[in-house]
Amino acid sequence: LNERLCTGTRKLSLKQDNNSQQRMGASGNYGPDKAVDGDNKTRWSAIKGAAESWLQIDFGEKTKFSKVVVNGDYADRVAKYSIEVSDDGEKWKPVVKEVERECNQSKSSVWEATFKSVKKRYVRLFIHSSVSNGNPCEASICELEVY
Repeated sequence: LNERLCTGTRKLSLKQDNNSQQRMGASGNYGPDKAVDGDNKTRWSAIKGAAESWLQIDFGEKTKFSKVVVNGDYADRVAKYSIEVSDDGEKWKPVVKEVERECNQSKSSVWEATFKSVKKRYVRLFIHSSVSNGNPCEASICELEVY
């Protein structure tokens, strides 16, 4: 497990295996690995025009966590999301249900979702909708962090 200290807590997501519903459509420059590489100058992006998309992290074993942080350029496009967890990567349970966010289109954003601590192998950010300048668009984020 490659880990990094961030404000006194262990960042669980750095360099973890991840998957994306949009993996096949995202180019190499915007693949799901960019969301957990620790570099805010890279980013994951869903297929252009995708209405819904998701990013999932596999910790490789059950891991305890209680917060997800989304940051970087374009993170503020996410208008509605859920955070889901799983033991097997197939059956998902929401720990944060369909939160609607006000998008201010600042192109620079950090936002987080906290929830009761869980011990699961998988976590995913399910993006129900994304908006840019008032219009639907594909989701795109620089870093998906889990603590």
